[in-house]
Amino acid sequence: MEEMEADYLVVQGSHVIARCGGGQAMMVFKYTDGSEELEEVDYIDCDDMFGGLDADREDTTFMMLGGLKAVLSGTLYNMILTCYQSKDASLSVKMLKNKSYADE
Repeated sequence: MEEMEADYLVVQGSHVIARCGGGQAMMVFKYTDGSEELEEVDYIDCDDMFGGLDADREDTTFMMLGGLKAVLSGTLYNMILTCYQSKDASLSVKMLKNKSYADE
């Protein structure tokens, strides 16, 4: 993770989500019991997700919180809260979700 410049990590079920490159992207990995390596399952471009906010600026705050669950239309989802806030008070909040499976 150091080589990828991961500055934030959250665990959600059997997945690890890492914010990489000073906020350029998020990568989603899956952990499998007994495996020594994480399997990359998704790549999220943060410019697409957050509308081009400059996450590298010193006056920008980022937060990521995992471990949340929600039932939407009868389906249980794992949820991750992501939030950017700049000193000019602009705030961008997003929820990432994926279906929760019994083995998680």
